[in-house]
Amino acid sequence: MGYKVLALKYRPQRFEELVGQEHIARTLQNAIGMGRIAHAYLFTGPRGVGKTTTARLIAKALNCRNGPTPTPCNECNFCRDITSGNSPDVLEIDGASNRGIDEVRSLQEKIQYLPQSNYRVIIIDEVHMLTKEAFNALLKVLEEPPKHIVFVLATTEPHKVLPTILSRCQRFDFRRIPVQLIKEHLLSVARRENIELDESAALELAIRADGGLRDALSLLDQVFAFAVGGRIEPAIVYNALGLVPLSEFIQIASSILNKNPLQAIQHLNALVDSGRDLTSIAESLVTNFHNMLLVKLGATSELPHEIVENLSSFAQLATKEDLLRILFILSRLQSELKYSLKPKYQFEQTLIRLALLDSVISIRELLAGEDKSIACEEKPVTSETPGLSTEKKREEVVQSPKERFCALFEQSRGQGIGAILEHASLIIDEGRIILEFPEEQETMATILRRQENIKALERSASLVWGENTKVEIILKKGVPGAKQVSAEKMETKANEPEPSKAEMDKVKRILESFDATLIG
Repeated sequence: MGYKVLALKYRPQRFEELVGQEHIARTLQNAIGMGRIAHAYLFTGPRGVGKTTTARLIAKALNCRNGPTPTPCNECNFCRDITSGNSPDVLEIDGASNRGIDEVRSLQEKIQYLPQSNYRVIIIDEVHMLTKEAFNALLKVLEEPPKHIVFVLATTEPHKVLPTILSRCQRFDFRRIPVQLIKEHLLSVARRENIELDESAALELAIRADGGLRDALSLLDQVFAFAVGGRIEPAIVYNALGLVPLSEFIQIASSILNKNPLQAIQHLNALVDSGRDLTSIAESLVTNFHNMLLVKLGATSELPHEIVENLSSFAQLATKEDLLRILFILSRLQSELKYSLKPKYQFEQTLIRLALLDSVISIRELLAGEDKSIACEEKPVTSETPGLSTEKKREEVVQSPKERFCALFEQSRGQGIGAILEHASLIIDEGRIILEFPEEQETMATILRRQENIKALERSASLVWGENTKVEIILKKGVPGAKQVSAEKMETKANEPEPSKAEMDKVKRILESFDATLIG
């Protein structure tokens, strides 16, 4: 017999061998032990976590010569046939390739015959791929199933299964397997296979598997072949799978946070020259910056101890708001790389942009009078960025907050929509941004009031002026929502003491920083 891959060789043959799904194994064992066997089960969860394997274990438990039993013997003919996939009483159907009504009608005919053992178990994988007509035909069987039939439906997308099907099944949600459990299982398999697997390498494989044990075993197979039987260390895993080491990420991230774009590009070029794919590099940056944000927030319960230890001190270099903004930009890069004609150029431009970003400053800090915030220093840029129209063009080659806001919005919605902002005046008022249009530009204001445009405006404003900044669009006259001062308020204002010169100077600096207008 030829080589058997590790994912098949170490497929669980007993409920006790299921990794990370103890809640499901225990429930099914108890139900079978009490004779409370449902006619239909629905297994949901991500790939590689044990859905189809558990379905086979149910078939064994029901059809073992000692069955129904929660502990099948794995020695009788029925158990061995199910293990080898040759049992006539277990029918596995791929819902993706057998999705029509004719296949379900054929299934209806087959289930009328009595099984050789106790039950005939029908396993339908990727059941959400069935057509609506096939679902309706399957529903008829589930409404009045023969006593000797047990259905096990498996899917990664339960929301696509008809509610009438869901209501007739016992549903079990399979969890992503924790990294630590996958790591321990890989080390156990490596010992049985006489593979020298370093613990750090096992951790990298477990992280890469993304909660799927089958994926982890397949990766171990691949890396072992790359290592040619030698000891598997983290460097072997990185080279075999094209991954970016955490140390390399820290170098790029350090260059970004220390405002050194040249160094960031040099580290990127070194990774590309070593054979790393740009998509993998972008994925690594997103993943590790996300982990850094979790460390910054203290939400480290799901992160491996080694990652938390490496990122804890490094996370102090950036604020939560800065990390959110970096993640937003990198996530856009990750999705756009596949469509880019010059992906490396785009990657380099993104790194330069990240390195030139200043820290986020909230309006509350400005109003508190922090001089270093009011200074609002900007990094020079080499190209013009569309901004709101002003009475005179800024001569300095810098991006004001207003210009950054316009540029972010244009990147999000495109030049056509972004150009509308040129017709608006921007006003900062009590933690919100007001875009004021002349009355004759009502059509443009209406376009910007669309839900998708409002969301894009508020995202862009939050990146520039701080989280949860709201955006309001008004006309100069006669539009509900425009700020109007009642007679009572005017009278109250008249009685208020005049602001001091220091207060007026502070307000003036804030207005100059944002190129804004004072209202009210």
